[in-house]
Amino acid sequence: MAIVPSIEITVSRGNSFDLQLVLAVDVSRSNEVGGLQGTAQNLGASLGTAVVGAILLSGLSTAFGHAVAASPEISPSVQQQVQERVSGGVAFVSEAEARAALQAAGVPTSDAQALLAEYRDAQIRALKGALACVALVGLDRKS
Repeated sequence: MAIVPSIEITVSRGNSFDLQLVLAVDVSRSNEVGGLQGTAQNLGASLGTAVVGAILLSGLSTAFGHAVAASPEISPSVQQQVQERVSGGVAFVSEAEARAALQAAGVPTSDAQALLAEYRDAQIRALKGALACVALVGLDRKS
């Protein structure tokens, strides 16, 4: 049984694990191990992207809903309509798309301007929250 030689260049704990995995198999199976490692990395990246996306959209929905409910510039009837729609989730769209949707829905200009301002602020807060989660997860804590 021949062992696959490898050089360890540690960037994170994951690389050390990969090295151990490669060293633990016979040369004839090294391609399979490499394929499994690639699959695991792709799966991890996909799941990470999905989790960060969920955090982003959840943060956007929550921040926007709270901001609209607390805004004195938005009429109570529009606040109620927004709260009903936000409860089903909020899409991350551009300001131009949001403006067009508000115009198509017949939202009064003063309410639309206030909603756009709150949506813009909610987008920034949600992005900051999602990026903070990525930063916290990305910290390499050595024991």
